[in-house]
Amino acid sequence: MTQLAVPRISEPFRVSTARMQGFAGVFAGGAEYNPVFAHVPAMQSMVEATQAASDRPGIHAEHDFVFHRPMAAGQTLVTETRVTGAVCIKPGLLCRVVSVTRAGGEVMTTQVTSVLQRGVATLPEGLNADDVPERPEMEDFAPASEAVFRIGPADVAAYAEAARDYAPYTLDAEAAQAMGFPGPVLHGMGTLGYAAQAVIAAFAGGDGTRISKLGVRFARPLVVAGDVDLTVVMERRGDVVLFEARTAGGDVVANRGYAEVAA
Repeated sequence: MTQLAVPRISEPFRVSTARMQGFAGVFAGGAEYNPVFAHVPAMQSMVEATQAASDRPGIHAEHDFVFHRPMAAGQTLVTETRVTGAVCIKPGLLCRVVSVTRAGGEVMTTQVTSVLQRGVATLPEGLNADDVPERPEMEDFAPASEAVFRIGPADVAAYAEAARDYAPYTLDAEAAQAMGFPGPVLHGMGTLGYAAQAVIAAFAGGDGTRISKLGVRFARPLVVAGDVDLTVVMERRGDVVLFEARTAGGDVVANRGYAEVAA
């Protein structure tokens, strides 16, 4: 068995009301639960699994969630993550990472993460090309509603604290510039958290547990050197809401987004 085939098992994660509400509170709107919180207990094992493919820093490229059951205070979660495949593309190696989070024996959340490792041109031994999750078609995307969030450095720091993810390039200008960014950037999952909040407020009656699927492609980082406006534009098609996240200047930072809203 290759090193890549070995699953990474997270440490047990105890869900508390304070952690869930603290995470949701980062994103304006008053929801008590933001489904992107499911990334927090899985993050450790995701990072470890990706590092097995290459020791180069990875860039979060895509993320897809399936929420089988909502998380609740008092649960103890354990996540198993493994790299399932990869493809070599022009910028580097695009790894596919699958994480399954359980409480007891019950599956709570399945996540598929795509991570780009720049400059890696060879498919590691033990990996085969893997398909991306199926997403709704975005052809003729015609947003009919929007939500605007004013985001500043304090909000980036608040997300880092709520997620316990203190990546230097999100908090420090010099570290961000060393990574090739003009200034500190918001975590991709922070951007997705704002998009989820927009969908929850507009189409789920403020109830984040009604989101059964959620996915997005991260087009570019959102630079937050000072206050910036992030606009989430949305179109509802039946029980699916399609969305994009854009800067005030019109740059798309997240696209091909979708959220499935349960009745």
